[in-house]
Order: sequence, then C-alpha cells, then structure tokens
Amino acid sequence: MNKETLINAVAEYISVLGVSLNNTNYAEDRNIYKNHLAHAALMFVCINRNEIKKAKELIEQEQRSYGWGYLSGDYGEAAHNAWAEFQKVFNLEVND
Repeated sequence: MNKETLINAVAEYISVLGVSLNNTNYAEDRNIYKNHLAHAALMFVCINRNEIKKAKELIEQEQRSYGWGYLSGDYGEAAHNAWAEFQKVFNLEVND
C-alpha cells in the first residue's frame, strides 16, 4: 500500500467536492456536499494514521450515502466521478 497515493487520491476527491459545493446552482445539494466533505475528511485522517480498516468502514458508509442521494448538474457528475476514482485507487492500493 502506498500511503502517499491514497492521500493524494482522497485530497483530489476533497478538492472536487469543494469546487462542486462552491459552484453548484442547486441549493438543495449544498448540505449533501458538506456531508461528503465531512466523511472525506475522516477518511483522510484514517489513511494518514494508517487506520485502513476504519477507512474501509467509512468508504462503505459513504458508498451507501451516494446510493441514497443524487447530486445535480455537472458539478454533481464531477463529484460522483471523483468518488468513483477515489474508490478505484483505494481498492487498488489496499488490495495489492
């Protein structure tokens, strides 16, 4: 597992969420972005502390959250794509 790769991946996800939160035209999505950002911050902490089991649990919770809600527009699509990319990197790094 390459910790730096994981840190960079979650940081990129956080960055996309921040841009999406600040630029979305859908007011109803703003709290959803804030919740995703809070979870991403917790994932960042877990990865930084090498608490991979806890990070996996948070990722599973976040995946359920994405299944329950929909983020609108181009920024919503960007957030979903960033989430998918982060998951891909995490799974590759943790399972190699």
